[in-house]
Amino acid sequence: MDDDFDPTNLHEVVWALSTRVHPVGRRAIFDHQRVIRLPQCYEEEEYIASKGAKVVFDTLQSKRQLHASFAQGYPPEIRQRVIDNW
Repeated sequence: MDDDFDPTNLHEVVWALSTRVHPVGRRAIFDHQRVIRLPQCYEEEEYIASKGAKVVFDTLQSKRQLHASFAQGYPPEIRQRVIDNW
């Protein structure tokens, strides 16, 4: 993860996953990993075997991009006009 968001803040993590991870790329899948009952995503057979797939998402930017946000997506004069008319 890059240092421009807080990985302990769930809202920021969801933002990073939804704006930086390509749906079919930038992820690594590891099969036959140890699983426990806490996550509800596995099949009963996987719980019994204590084995299932896990995924790691690469949210690093290859080059620093601006955030897809109101604060960084618009010039100051446009932001101020929106705020003034809100």
